[in-house]
Amino acid sequence: AGNESDSVTAVADTATDTTAPEVPVIEGFDGTTVVGTAEPGSIITVRDAAGNELATGTADEEGNFSVVLEPAVEDGAEVEVTATYKGQLSQDQQFK
Repeated sequence: AGNESDSVTAVADTATDTTAPEVPVIEGFDGTTVVGTAEPGSIITVRDAAGNELATGTADEEGNFSVVLEPAVEDGAEVEVTATYKGQLSQDQQFK
């Protein structure tokens, strides 16, 4: 009791990005893997038509992503893909 740790310095980041990322561009979807591009570093979320989350991934430093769905969806199934960057959510991109 009474012991105190060394202090650390925290720097506030007040330059908050309030702009939603662009809608992800889907370049391919074979029922198992969604491939495309989005804002670099954004979190990619894939949902079914009912809005249930199927899988997530992250766009690399060039904006490329590949999200694997396990289990795969049925032939003809439609999914919605969104990108979230710094807490801002893009509009969804529907793909089947």
